[in-house]
Amino acid sequence: MSNTKERQKITPAIGILGLEDGHEEAFPQFESILGNIAHLQTFKFPVLYKRVKGLYYSTLIANPDPQVLKAVVEAAQELERAGVKAIGAACGFTAIFQRELAHAVDIPVFASSLVMIPMVHQMLKADQKVGVITFYQEKLTQQHFYNSGVTKEIDLCTIGLEGTGEWSNIFCNPDAPFDGEQFGRDVVEAAKTLVAKNPNVGAIILECGDLPPFAAAIREAVGLPVFDLVTLVNMVYETVAVDRWGTN
Repeated sequence: MSNTKERQKITPAIGILGLEDGHEEAFPQFESILGNIAHLQTFKFPVLYKRVKGLYYSTLIANPDPQVLKAVVEAAQELERAGVKAIGAACGFTAIFQRELAHAVDIPVFASSLVMIPMVHQMLKADQKVGVITFYQEKLTQQHFYNSGVTKEIDLCTIGLEGTGEWSNIFCNPDAPFDGEQFGRDVVEAAKTLVAKNPNVGAIILECGDLPPFAAAIREAVGLPVFDLVTLVNMVYETVAVDRWGTN
């Protein structure tokens, strides 16, 4: 067997760009929860997770940095050279770099769960909204949505978690004890508030890669479909790696 075939056999099909390892502004506390995009057991298949040095809250969310874009593009290219067949990103705010990343490699890139918004919109009635729960509402700009393919015809409503108790605690003091169960309850309450203010929401998308662990609880609380980054990774994996009927 050639080296190329051996590499293709052992290399995970999906690569994921992650925040800098161990940086306090990457909020690593969340990664211990099963279902988090960076938890080793979230997926039933292996993924190749690549941490990008210099990528964290200040450089991606608060003030997207051109130097960080360069590092993210280089990391995506390294994943492509490693043999992955598609590339995602752990933080939904990487949507700000979606277009640059897609042009930098020759394999599919999904920098954020926000790229699902146009698809979800097509599933709904004309008078229904797509709801978005985000890590930080104030920092989620029209550019993030535009780069994700969201047009002005798509009716959105958003809510952020920056005002919730457990998240505010960790954000202000990254070394503080983290109560994952309370954070989950905060996320569900945010979803209920979003739907109460926007009763014509037809589906919800979770922007943040830390939120998929709570998708089922949100769905149960508000009775709506919930899409997230884990949904998207699984869908893309099906398209690039699964031989469902065993024909090959």
